Amino acid sequence: MNALARSLLFFAVLSPIANAIDITINVQGIRNKNGKIAALVFSNQNGFPSEVAKALAQARIDAATGNATITLKNVPAGKIAITILHDENNNGKLDTNFVGIPKEGVAMSGKPLGNAAPKFEDSVIECNADKTLMLTLKYW
Repeated sequence: MNALARSLLFFAVLSPIANAIDITINVQGIRNKNGKIAALVFSNQNGFPSEVAKALAQARIDAATGNATITLKNVPAGKIAITILHDENNNGKLDTNFVGIPKEGVAMSGKPLGNAAPKFEDSVIECNADKTLMLTLKYW
């Protein structure tokens, strides 16, 4: 293998690693220790805010009353939206009532949650290096 080919292979292998970041989220306002706290990352509106299978990256930890810290590792750098879910019954999804209002706690990056469903574009943040965020769960 010649030097040029080795150099191209080297950069092709390291390129994804160089663009990956870690995001640590301090989650506040957890109302009980039931279930799991899940962090989901989306790079577009497909699946946003709560379709776990469509998330670009995800992490889960056991819930703890009050505050907890969750870290998303090797997230592609760039514009992303983050959802935090308190999956109190540990069923792997956000439970809602008959009109779509969440029964479990939710937090988003970007603009604070209002009383309407969050929009992807309102939740997007720019992450080009390791970052620490503080997000507070909202329960209805």
